[in-house]
Amino acid sequence: MLENEKEFKVLVFGHEYVDYSKIIEGIYTTNIPRLFSKETTIESLVDNFNELRNMYGELVEISVFDRLKQCRLVTVNLEPKP
Repeated sequence: MLENEKEFKVLVFGHEYVDYSKIIEGIYTTNIPRLFSKETTIESLVDNFNELRNMYGELVEISVFDRLKQCRLVTVNLEPKP
């Protein structure tokens, strides 16, 4: 991340932040969202899991893709406090 970067994306389901670290298990909410670069798309997240699936086979279930497609990425702006 660049120091002057202020715009990010977070994964949400409905109006709740999604715990991306648990997306393999299901859609779980969190109070502390993971920040993604503003260029990230749901499709790029699916592609990342596709690569994992190709490397590890059945360890990455196909339902992960469906879960990600139920979510959306929302742009957030972070401003440091003076």
